[in-house]
Amino acid sequence: DAFGFPGLVPSGAGARIVGFGRAVLPALVALTNDTRPLVYDGSEEPTLALMRGYRVKDLAAVWLASLLGERFDVEPDDPAVRDAAIASLVARASH
Repeated sequence: DAFGFPGLVPSGAGARIVGFGRAVLPALVALTNDTRPLVYDGSEEPTLALMRGYRVKDLAAVWLASLLGERFDVEPDDPAVRDAAIASLVARASH
């Protein structure tokens, strides 16, 4: 929970990571390949994360989008839909 939750404004450690600015772009781009599931404490967050199949790459995409002044839509329950959006985001970050 310390890193925040996909779909929300980066908070906690996530906000600190984004606060480093464009210097963290390479690290965030690398994390967009990380398919490990996000694990949360509590009740609602873990249920939603499991239901939507949130992965480390989804949270990294939220932070990456924030750095680019964009918003990453984490609402699609299909990870393949999010993966296409992540690929597009990574392409924009690389230019």
